[in-house]
Amino acid sequence: MTADLGARALRVFLAWWGVTRHPQLATYDIAKRLWPVVHEPFSREEIWGWCREALVECARYAGDAGVTLALQNHRPVIDDHHDVLRMVREVDSPSLKVCLDAPLMPDRSPAAIQQAALDVGWLQVLSHFGGEFERRTDGTIRGFDVFDGVMRGDTNQYYRDFVRAMRAIGYKGYLSYELCHPLPIVDGQTVDIGYAHQNAQLAAEFMRDLIESESVPTSGKSPQPAARC
Repeated sequence: MTADLGARALRVFLAWWGVTRHPQLATYDIAKRLWPVVHEPFSREEIWGWCREALVECARYAGDAGVTLALQNHRPVIDDHHDVLRMVREVDSPSLKVCLDAPLMPDRSPAAIQQAALDVGWLQVLSHFGGEFERRTDGTIRGFDVFDGVMRGDTNQYYRDFVRAMRAIGYKGYLSYELCHPLPIVDGQTVDIGYAHQNAQLAAEFMRDLIESESVPTSGKSPQPAARC
């Protein structure tokens, strides 16, 4: 399907714990609690090996279709970008590269973001950002994180740090938006599709403005934007 749509890269991640569907609101919580129970008899290295075998096979299919798989730094098997790079090395396929996403990094300090970008370097072929967005009274847009149902605070600064780091390594790919968490309940009802549309519109404006501001020349040369929306 990825090839049929003309896309060059497909994001993948390992051993998703699943979603419990409910008429009012789907949740990750139940499956997330069950995952370690179900996998308790197996060592981390054994689970890692299963995932590696699966990626070897998937990368072969992707290569046949002219598609590059982008391994995301997503739990539960992958803890950080070091795990991503280890898996990419072990699979050892030109059709498997990296999707480093800032919101999933355990350390989102400027130094950690910069180092992770340098570590993945040319292997970075795709990235996503998430969270929710609102327009302030002065017209600017505030981004904020909701992760596992917990408000983690504003995202404006670490997304700026990430875009700056992507620019530094010469990344020219996409930063796509995902509203990828259980949605809020207002007056006893889960918000509707309009909430998703509003956040997508604000997210696109937010990231375009951020990329543009980070692409302002600091010398005589005019650098290219770090990413596209």
